[in-house]
Amino acid sequence: MRSAGKLVIKRFFVALFFAATVHWHSNCASGGSIREDILPDIGKTIPRQAGVTDVRETIFYYRAKEDLLAFLDTTVSYGFTDRIGIRFNLPIIFLYQKLGRQSSGSGDLRVELSANIFMEKTYLVNVMAGFSAPLGNVKKIPNLGTGAYGFTGQFTLVHSSHDWYMGQRLAWHATTTTKRGFKNGNEVNLELGFGRRMHFDEESL
Repeated sequence: MRSAGKLVIKRFFVALFFAATVHWHSNCASGGSIREDILPDIGKTIPRQAGVTDVRETIFYYRAKEDLLAFLDTTVSYGFTDRIGIRFNLPIIFLYQKLGRQSSGSGDLRVELSANIFMEKTYLVNVMAGFSAPLGNVKKIPNLGTGAYGFTGQFTLVHSSHDWYMGQRLAWHATTTTKRGFKNGNEVNLELGFGRRMHFDEESL
């Protein structure tokens, strides 16, 4: 029992380590400055400033008994204006292990146009629409993609005040039928987040 408990604790910290997010900004506009991002993570891929490229990389690690999935998810966003932008997303699978078989490589690419349809001091409403391209190898076992083009969309509402934050995102992905007549199931995801904002400044020390 003690060894099983230690194994659970070890796997928890391994998953926690691999779930760490690496985030940086690169400013492409000469002489520009990047505003502090005070919005919750749910709005992390929404361009907020013209001429700014935002790169976000997250490492995911999942394990269930003998099955394992570890991949790097990279999202690159660029703002043409403060309201209109474009986003590219590509997962790179380090290891996908299922039923005793292993595979690795690129997943499917997603390209989406982004529009901030409502912008106020503490509120932001964003919509996205785009497509997915079948870059993932479906011949590998387990397969790394859908093998077909698809259509994507998102609706995001973010609120961020001095004391509170709230975010809601509804995303969907509908795939087409492959050349062999196979169709993956459509996806619908709903994310909700809210809470008190934490402040760390000289007065609070």
